[in-house]
Formats: sequence, C-alpha cells, structure tokens
Amino acid sequence: MPFRFLHLLILLATTACVDIIAPVHPLTPVCQANTDCPVGLICHRGACLTRCGDGIIQEGEACDDGNDATFDACTRFCRLAFCGDGFVHLGVEACDDGNTDPTDGCSATCRFAFCGDGIVRTDLESDHEEFEACDDGDLRDDNRCTAACQLARCGDGILWTGEEACDDGNDDDSDACR
Repeated sequence: MPFRFLHLLILLATTACVDIIAPVHPLTPVCQANTDCPVGLICHRGACLTRCGDGIIQEGEACDDGNDATFDACTRFCRLAFCGDGFVHLGVEACDDGNTDPTDGCSATCRFAFCGDGIVRTDLESDHEEFEACDDGDLRDDNRCTAACQLARCGDGILWTGEEACDDGNDDDSDACR
C-alpha cells in the first residue's frame, strides 16, 4: 500500500509542475521523446524546445531571467523585449500594441500618439474628440493645419496668415468680416 501511495505522490508532483516553454520556431527539430532532442532541449508537443524560465540561458533563448513576467527586459518567452512585441516594457515603453504602425494610438517608438507629433492618426472616426484631420507637428494656428490638428477654414475663429484678412468665428457675411 505505501508503494502505491508513493507512485501516486510522484505522479501528482510531476503533473502539477508547469514549465514555461519557448514558442516553436519553424526550424525546431521534431521529437516524440526527450531523447530525440539535442542536449539542453526537451520534447514538448512534438517539438524540441528550451526550458524557458529556469534562470539559465540555454540554446534558443536570448535571455532567461527566471520569471514569467512580460513587462521586463526579458519576456516570458525568453526573448528580449522590443517595441512592437505586444508587451509594455515598464519604464521604457508607454504603450506597445504589437505593431509599428505610426498612425494608430501607439507610435512606432511605443509612445502614445498625440496631436502635434507630426503623424496623422487614422484609427479614429471624425466624431471622436482626438480625431486628427491633419498633423503638421508645429502646433501653430496660423497655417493650414491648426494647433488642434484640424484643417483651417474660414469661420473657425483662427486667422490663417496669408490666406485670410480676418476670421471672426462665424459664417455671417453681413458683418465686417466676410
């Protein structure tokens, strides 16, 4: 009876252990057992992989800081964090939406987009308060693109230097400013 209990205890201990496994690379060797894999790799779901998260940098790992955090310099997949990986690297990135598209809410340098950064956001509808019709990066009102990243127009109350003689903020042609 104690022998069966020992087997049960070993079975429970080994099945309760969860390893973090690095993602499969297209050139990863296939396997059916650990013995099919090169030294330092384990067989997991038919692929030879490193044991990520053990604190030891092994073949196939760029780093291994021994944790499964996604917000530090070494991701839980034992890859170095970079802008565009989809994980916010605390203290380094303000945002990381998993791409390097500069026209959405997070720039290609992992900073939040804002009016005046010189890049027109294309991810917002025209009725959204942060919608940008233009963004020339100068935050000036005296040219074609206003400091609010809207196209200058007659009647907007902003004098467009060299284009308008006056702009009183209305479309009333019967007053002194037309």
